[in-house]
Amino acid sequence: MYSAVVKDAKGLLEQTELQLLQRKQELEQIIRQHISESEEIKQTDIVERRILREKQREESRADRQRKHDRDEWEKDVIAAEADVERIENEKELLENRRSEINSLRRDLETMKAENAQYLKLLAEKQSLIKDEVLSRIHVIVSDLDQMKEGREWMIRQMEEFASFKLTSDEDSAEH
Repeated sequence: MYSAVVKDAKGLLEQTELQLLQRKQELEQIIRQHISESEEIKQTDIVERRILREKQREESRADRQRKHDRDEWEKDVIAAEADVERIENEKELLENRRSEINSLRRDLETMKAENAQYLKLLAEKQSLIKDEVLSRIHVIVSDLDQMKEGREWMIRQMEEFASFKLTSDEDSAEH
């Protein structure tokens, strides 16, 4: 029964470890996607900032375009702020996911350590059981050897007694 429990525990540990590994791979893929998206957003932000600087130079050259350009610039700033906020949110999400992955890694290492301890404990218990069984077998074999020696001694004693009795019966029959 113990080995069945250990076997079930091993199976459960292996299954859990496999699930954690799959989840880790999924999270790593998601992180790579978000990093790629973040890079694209950064590039877009750089381009938008360049465009914004060009528009600011045009504002200084043309007064009648100033108000129109200023309105456009404000729209761009709002969009850039929304992008920055979105990027910050994505960054926070990525940091949370990284933290989750690190936590999963720690959990996995803990599980591996616990599994190693269980395997060590199992080996120790198996060794103890083996030693105990061998010890009991040695005691039984020793008892059987003593019983055999005792039986042989009794047979010899009975044979001697029988031969002594026959000899004394023959001697009394002769007298």
